Amino acid sequence: LWGRPSQAGEWVDLELPVAAAGRRHVIVYLTKARDYGIVQFHVNGKPLGPTIDCFHRDGVIATGPIDLGVVDLKPATATLRIEVVGTNPKSDGVRFMWGLDCVVLKPSP
Repeated sequence: LWGRPSQAGEWVDLELPVAAAGRRHVIVYLTKARDYGIVQFHVNGKPLGPTIDCFHRDGVIATGPIDLGVVDLKPATATLRIEVVGTNPKSDGVRFMWGLDCVVLKPSP
């Protein structure tokens, strides 16, 4: 998913299917590039994990898995918000974009 906000404070909400109640690690795989911003994730309205700077000077790269932390989820759907909260001063172009490659909800003991 490619987010192309034009300024800090813009967000998108995604529905995540939750098959069974329980504690889950929220793991995201992102893309970094020269014109990407800084994002904050939220689950069901609560910030999760640190802000993530998606700037990368030389080309587009994949981050690999980023564990945002553990949340208690109920069956149905959870809301994952991706909010752009700023930009790296070295970023150029649009400067606030981000790329989300994958979201994994991994059971936590």
